[in-house]
Amino acid sequence: EYHLGDCFPHLHFLRKLGLKYPEHTFNFYAHPHYFKELNPLIEDVMNVHLHPIENAPADSQNVWKNWNSTWERHPHRFRWAPFYLSWFQFLSKRMGLECPIQKTSDLFFDYPALMVEPKYNDLNGKFHVLINNAQPCSGQFRAYNSPDYLDPLIAAVAARCNVMTTQKGKTGVPCTRDFGMNCTDIGVLSRTCDAIIGIVNGPMWPAMNRDNSTGIEHWLF
Repeated sequence: EYHLGDCFPHLHFLRKLGLKYPEHTFNFYAHPHYFKELNPLIEDVMNVHLHPIENAPADSQNVWKNWNSTWERHPHRFRWAPFYLSWFQFLSKRMGLECPIQKTSDLFFDYPALMVEPKYNDLNGKFHVLINNAQPCSGQFRAYNSPDYLDPLIAAVAARCNVMTTQKGKTGVPCTRDFGMNCTDIGVLSRTCDAIIGIVNGPMWPAMNRDNSTGIEHWLF
């Protein structure tokens, strides 16, 4: 019921359940204005469906990670992989199913629309660094209160190599929004970048993909 960044990991989890249990039907309820970004995750899974949040049944499972203060009380709340491994085990148990995500590598996105050839690398040569400077919507980084917050870092990196950002700043470097790129496009681009910098929000999730998992130790924050 919250933001796009809350939807991505949970729909990834549901996608894995759909593949593991083809005899079941899985329904995910979210704000309809997120559907365009979320649909690519489930295009190849016929038994997972998106529905408007207002149609959610009273007995549906609340999958917000801080449901019942779960995240606030969790010993791994500041470590991405251990938390979600535990959380998805918990959700699977509530659903009476075996969890399809058993190890850290299962967390990385691998849906087909993400694994295509990048189409943006020839805009300005190879983009060496992707900087996700889009502001998070949940207020989890309170100092990050300006769209220009990361501009000094962006300018310093751009002085050395080609940079793509996800939000327009005052640095003049290319931005994914200039080219109408959606979150999946950003994830595709990330697979050819040498480094990815940013805060975990909607645009960052598809960058946590199978091809980037060789840098796995850097994702465990």
